[in-house]
Order: sequence, then C-alpha cells, then structure tokens
Amino acid sequence: MRKDHLLLAAPPLIWGSLVVAASSALDRMDAASLTLWTWVLAILLLTPVLFNQHRALIIAWRQSGAWLLAIGSLGTTGFQFFWYYG
Repeated sequence: MRKDHLLLAAPPLIWGSLVVAASSALDRMDAASLTLWTWVLAILLLTPVLFNQHRALIIAWRQSGAWLLAIGSLGTTGFQFFWYYG
C-alpha cells in the first residue's frame, strides 16, 4: 500500500476511534475537558511532524496565525465540543 493511501485513511480512522473513546470518557469528564485534552494530545503528536516535514505550513502560520486559530477554534473545536456536549 502506498504512503498516500495510508495518509488518506488516517483521519477517518482517528476520528472513528475518537468516537468510541469519547463515549466512555464522557462518563468521567465533561465535554470541555475532553475537547481540551483531545487537542492537547493532537498538538503534542503532530507538532514534531510539522516542524520536520512541512516548513511551508510554518511560514503560512506566521503570516496568518490568528486567522487560522480563529477558524480552528470556532470550526473544528466548536463542532467537537458540541458533539461531545450533545
């Protein structure tokens, strides 16, 4: 299997496993905490990959980091929070 196929399969597998893990974790913590710790874990795992392989993304972040942070916070993170909350 090519590397491209693995990269395409990774997001659905990660989000699918997150649904299973979240359903059991919501018994122990609230939606805001689960959202926070999910994103902290994602940042810790993906930051080394970003710095090692994607220098162009770092340049884009420096140019429009506030905008990207706003979109991520309101879009993906907001969706995830309300999904857990619901």
